[in-house]
Amino acid sequence: MPRPRPTRHRQHTHSPVRRMSRRLRWTDRMAELRRLDMRRTLPFPREDVFDLVADVERYPDYLPGWQAARILERDGTSLVVEQELGGFGIRQRFNTRAQLERPTLITIEGDQAPFRSLHQTWTFNALGERSTELRFQVEYALRGRLLSRLVDRLCQHVFRETMEAFAQRARTRLR
Repeated sequence: MPRPRPTRHRQHTHSPVRRMSRRLRWTDRMAELRRLDMRRTLPFPREDVFDLVADVERYPDYLPGWQAARILERDGTSLVVEQELGGFGIRQRFNTRAQLERPTLITIEGDQAPFRSLHQTWTFNALGERSTELRFQVEYALRGRLLSRLVDRLCQHVFRETMEAFAQRARTRLR
């Protein structure tokens, strides 16, 4: 009668399918879209508020997290902008394309690392002659596994602080 073979107990080993499954779950979580939607009423004319938001090269002067912003191309109402965000010990540089529809709308798109997708919309609604409802919507998904959690934390911080920074800038510049 053949002797039974001894079994080896392998601790902490998983099948390739299980490892792949865990990896996919992590990737799906990091690739999910993040959304933010904020509104603010500002006591300034719509055109002035639009010009303030459209002046992207001044962002590093007052927006938290913005290290640099430079217009690479200008074609009528379209801009290609190189931007650099920094904080939490990291820096990320990327390009975006902005479409300016003065004085009502600015849309910004990007898909360069660290973003799988980035879509921002600034809407400027006149509330009389000297008041504007400013709406900021952002939707983004990050790519890559290495820094995704830190970059996500940085993006959430920067995007949440953006509206207040613009309101403060408007109060000091547009009085």
